[in-house]
Amino acid sequence: MDFRDLVMERYSVRQCDTTREIPEEDMQLILDAAVQAPTACNNQPFHIYRIRSREMRDRAEQWYDRAHFRSAREVLLIVGEDAAAYVYPDKENNSLYTDTAIAIAYMQLQAEDLGIGSVWINAFDRPLCARDMGLEMGKETPVALLALGYPLPDAKQPTRKRKSMDDLVRTI
Repeated sequence: MDFRDLVMERYSVRQCDTTREIPEEDMQLILDAAVQAPTACNNQPFHIYRIRSREMRDRAEQWYDRAHFRSAREVLLIVGEDAAAYVYPDKENNSLYTDTAIAIAYMQLQAEDLGIGSVWINAFDRPLCARDMGLEMGKETPVALLALGYPLPDAKQPTRKRKSMDDLVRTI
């Protein structure tokens, strides 16, 4: 798919076809997109957990209890490793969220290129997730969930509300 088409056609898929599995070779391409994503100093300060077992899916559905999440064929949890992130010169901030965001965006674009929909989920119960995963907040930060699946055949791309380039871009 042409990159411009890829960017223009991708949308957050909130209802997946529950009858279609994602082939393992496609999942490997999606995961490899995160591996190839650029990160500050090439630190790659994150882990990606594939939530596959019924027990863990049930737990994940407690972190984010929405019907569209339950219809996803694959769920990924992206966890940042705070100590592995590049620390900016101000010594107060690091690259954790930037690095994980780039990796997630790469996975979403790879998924779209394969005809697989995705939705990036931020509004989940991070403390409960951390407890269930045995993570120590402040050392291992649950950053996002990425739900993947094939859009339903009759799914319609929602109307995009975007600011104009003039509203967003400043030339100085």
